Amino acid sequence: IYQRALLNPARSYVIRGTRGTVDYLSFITSKPGAEGRSIQVDHLDTARLVTDADGGFEIHVSRDRAGGDRLRMDEETRAVSVRQTFIDRTVEQAAT
Repeated sequence: IYQRALLNPARSYVIRGTRGTVDYLSFITSKPGAEGRSIQVDHLDTARLVTDADGGFEIHVSRDRAGGDRLRMDEETRAVSVRQTFIDRTVEQAAT
């Protein structure tokens, strides 16, 4: 599953959700690049994502150097993308 949301780099955002049981979950901030390609600004995935006992998470998206789970933006950042990869869709639950 791929999802994308547009961002304004002058603002700050918080992404809250539940991890689910999906095999791989990643969040990427990006900015426009040459020839219509995106350039990655920052990345957070299941290897670093901190969840609570119920699988909940909170990610801060901003230009500030806040602590905890965060995705960095710069002055050109325009989007955040979410990717979920399943091994077995019949048993895994997507992140929400």
